Amino acid sequence: MIIQEDEVMVSFDVVSFFTKIPVELALEVAQCRLMDWTEFENHTNWSIEDVGQGGKICLESTFLHVRGKNYKQVFGMAMGSPVSAVVANIIMEDIESRAVKTSLCAPRLWKRYVDDTFVVVLVEQRHLTNFADHINKVESSINFTMEIETNSSIPFLDLLVKRGTVGQISTSVFRKATNTGRYLNHRSEHPLQHKHSVVNTLKHFTLRLLSDSCVSDSSPVAYLREPTSELDTGVFLHCKD
Repeated sequence: MIIQEDEVMVSFDVVSFFTKIPVELALEVAQCRLMDWTEFENHTNWSIEDVGQGGKICLESTFLHVRGKNYKQVFGMAMGSPVSAVVANIIMEDIESRAVKTSLCAPRLWKRYVDDTFVVVLVEQRHLTNFADHINKVESSINFTMEIETNSSIPFLDLLVKRGTVGQISTSVFRKATNTGRYLNHRSEHPLQHKHSVVNTLKHFTLRLLSDSCVSDSSPVAYLREPTSELDTGVFLHCKD
């Protein structure tokens, strides 16, 4: 992809995402999705109303016990609940769909991971301001913060996305100032598959997400591009050490 001179890279992030999702909205959007699913009846004997009632029980059963007292979460979704992640993604799909379709200055590119979004939009301040204001009005409880590229680069998740002199995109590793560089200690008592997954994740990150230009032979992550069999054998021996 080539970013034009009149465009800018922007990232949007939702403030306190899970705890800001109205349960009523979550149930409404989920029910609409089920009604649009033509194969629903082939996968369960439950009715859509039954599934909705079950979902309501799960989403509203947010109790906790602190210092001898019982509390109930009265708004938003519970952090750590398995169902929260699924419903949160459905909500974001609904919000972004409504935002992009109804915007007068829709972005040319919109890529999202959970509640972090990478966007390419026209650089004119009025377009940026109008679009930021627009998405913050789609759902009153969901607020987006905006970060604009500086020096032709912008951090997005663990990547630093850069654009070259002719608009070409390249990616490199991004680490926050608070990053310690520590991973799972291979001498720890964690299961071996957990230790393997750490290296496999780094390898996947290097092979799939980083630009070739940032992984030279002298790069600290260059060894992750070794053949899989050699890497897995090395990790296995290292973990057994």
